Amino acid sequence: MDERTTINLNDYRQRLGTTMKKIVSVVSGIVLLLILAISSVYMVDADSVGVVWTLGKITDETQPGIHLKIPLVQRVDNVPVKQVFRREIGFQTISEGGPNTPAQYRSIPVQQRMLTGDENIVYVDYTIQYRISNPRAYLVNTAMPIETLDKASEAAIRLVVGEEPIDMALTDGKAHIQTKTTEVLQDIVDSYGLGITIQSVQLQDVAVPVEVDPAFKLVVNAKEEKETKINFAERHRNTVLPQAKGEAERMIQAALGYREERVERAKGDVARFEAILAEYGKSKNSTKTRLYYEMLRETLPSIEHIYITKDGDALKLLNIGSGN
Repeated sequence: MDERTTINLNDYRQRLGTTMKKIVSVVSGIVLLLILAISSVYMVDADSVGVVWTLGKITDETQPGIHLKIPLVQRVDNVPVKQVFRREIGFQTISEGGPNTPAQYRSIPVQQRMLTGDENIVYVDYTIQYRISNPRAYLVNTAMPIETLDKASEAAIRLVVGEEPIDMALTDGKAHIQTKTTEVLQDIVDSYGLGITIQSVQLQDVAVPVEVDPAFKLVVNAKEEKETKINFAERHRNTVLPQAKGEAERMIQAALGYREERVERAKGDVARFEAILAEYGKSKNSTKTRLYYEMLRETLPSIEHIYITKDGDALKLLNIGSGN
């Protein structure tokens, strides 16, 4: 191989290397542009809000749909503001179970144990349902909002249970405890600025220590029996009392009717007497005779025996009443 051939081969290699570098540069540029183009497009889910960060600062909130951002300068967090989340306190679900398999749970005694207002120990399992109402506050104000919510809920329910006797927690006071805990927890969450709205606090199970459980069951059963008897008495009263009131009202109305009848009859008698008196003043003898015969017509039909005498002698005995 001569010197000229060697020089041409070197030139070819140099030109090939230069061409490859250009190709690599172009391909790299195209790939980079594709990466930048792809990374500049983002999607916000239908139940979420997109929180846009620019150089580490929140600059915008975007609604569901497709949007653009500046690659390497901006990032976006999808915050599900329309979802309702559930937290389990005092227990943890290990397996949801199935049609023929019961669910499995793990107790967390350190979260369960609390003191009532009458200084009794109870174990409380409960759940919290919440949603994110302020995405910016949720992302910025605390580094661990969920852990903070758990601790705040423990403080809230301990405060509420600590003000109530144990009977309230075990029997008919659960609804009150749930409502009050929700209110207290919301106040705590707002003071922390978590950006969370508490939907509800629901007691799942309230129990006493195993050592005293039989005694408490006896107390609860006695109270339930008491309530049953009270309810029965209330039902009986609600049945009998209206009947008694109705009977009393009927008697009152009957008495009022009788009174009105007697008054009207007395008024009629007075009017009749006054009419007779006026007639008597005009003709005493004829009025006496007429009154005498009227009295006989009214009294004779009810008399069994009538004795008719003349000059003191018995003339005849008529048994008119018996028809003989």
